Amino acid sequence: MPIGGADVAWSTLVSRQDALRLKAGIGLQGVVQGQKLEVSDLIAIAAPDSDPTASPETVLAPPRPVWRAFGSEERARVDGELLICAAGLAPAGFVWMPEDGWPGDRPHHLLLQANGHGQVTWAIADAPRQQREVPLVLGTSALGNALRTSSFEVPASSQPWRALSVICPPEGARINIAALALRPTLPQRAGWVWSPAMWSDTPERIWTLQERHRLTTVFITVPTEGAQVRNEPLLRDFLARASERGLRVWAVIGDPADVLPAQQAALVQRLQAYRAYNRDAPPDAALAGVQLDIEPYLLPGYRLDPAAWRDRYLQLAALARQTLGDGWPLDLVVPVWWGSDPHWGPSALDRLAPLGVSLTIMNYRTDLQAVRRGRNLSWPGARQGRKVTMALEYGPIPDEVRRHYQPSADGGELWLLPVGPHFALVLLNDARAGLPGQSFRFTHQRAFAGDNISFAGRPEALAAAVEALSPDWWPWPSFAGVALHGLDGTPDQ
Repeated sequence: MPIGGADVAWSTLVSRQDALRLKAGIGLQGVVQGQKLEVSDLIAIAAPDSDPTASPETVLAPPRPVWRAFGSEERARVDGELLICAAGLAPAGFVWMPEDGWPGDRPHHLLLQANGHGQVTWAIADAPRQQREVPLVLGTSALGNALRTSSFEVPASSQPWRALSVICPPEGARINIAALALRPTLPQRAGWVWSPAMWSDTPERIWTLQERHRLTTVFITVPTEGAQVRNEPLLRDFLARASERGLRVWAVIGDPADVLPAQQAALVQRLQAYRAYNRDAPPDAALAGVQLDIEPYLLPGYRLDPAAWRDRYLQLAALARQTLGDGWPLDLVVPVWWGSDPHWGPSALDRLAPLGVSLTIMNYRTDLQAVRRGRNLSWPGARQGRKVTMALEYGPIPDEVRRHYQPSADGGELWLLPVGPHFALVLLNDARAGLPGQSFRFTHQRAFAGDNISFAGRPEALAAAVEALSPDWWPWPSFAGVALHGLDGTPDQ
């Protein structure tokens, strides 16, 4: 090959299937160091101006409530999305009776987000209460111009709940219900704490994070030695104190190399250590579950055969389930792009269904519309009945650029060259012609600010995003909550 090492700025090997996907255009993304691009991501680009945040998924909308006005004097009327109550003393309001109702066998939580004006009352009824026209009053909401989130406890009932009511006040009201859901549990608010020293030496920092971000769950690193957890007395004390504060604690494992066969014996030992610890620990000092945050696509050889790495990952998940047993909650952290990736997609996620795992989806973007495009809980959740947590990023992310290269008939800086059964993608310091492969020429670059990925340094924006996005996800039975990554590494924690 008529090029030497000094001519090459960057290179990687890719599979034949991925080489076919790259032929229409290539994006190299990464951090610029001096004049050099430190490539961290490789993107197949169909057109120079394609939207990198667009998702091909069809986002299925949950059914919206259908409200019916009731009462005399025509006090209540439905005007599109608006519920309008005229002033008066006669009982009036609105009722929603979904076809399947809601199960009454356990307590629920009514979550709603609404604005308007007036103080309205919320009530619920099962069949006997409907017949007697005496719904159970849950509470009231004082509505204003800004959307306000409210939560009401719904007790268990001997019969299914059939009807949800909004009762008009005598003074009148205007009610715009932006989101509403009746859920058996409140959505969790989770965060990662990667350093073991944080829970073993300075647990008060975790209590601060819990209070500041209203956390109900944390994922922590729990070191092991052989088949035992390290510093067991410290772990037991921390978990007991967390339990007193209403904080659930999971053990997280996050080494991409754990997918390699040589690493799996060590992984099994870690899981066995967690099982042994919980077997002897009192209930208030037990781990709540295990989370695998293992990203095989970060390994150097991933691009050579993504399907083989996918199969290794799925085998690893099955091994983890077998080691832990059926009684252990097991969560897998996955990137949002797996939902539409040709090597993964719904078929790969379907293969996880028999394992009884939940998913945490790394939906790391700060544009709320882009987050919503990646929020389709139908592919991993509603289709298979598994729980899904949506994760946002709060850690520091450097600014990057994406350099676009288009096919060129007369040479270029980027070449796709056949190497045995694979292909090498080679970026040269200068444009060249006449090499035995397909050439691509640089056309333009786009800036990708870290602020597009992370809310780092903007706690108010993060809180506002969670407040705005959560109601979109409430109606999905698969929605388990929101997780925040990077809380433990930011100066304003």
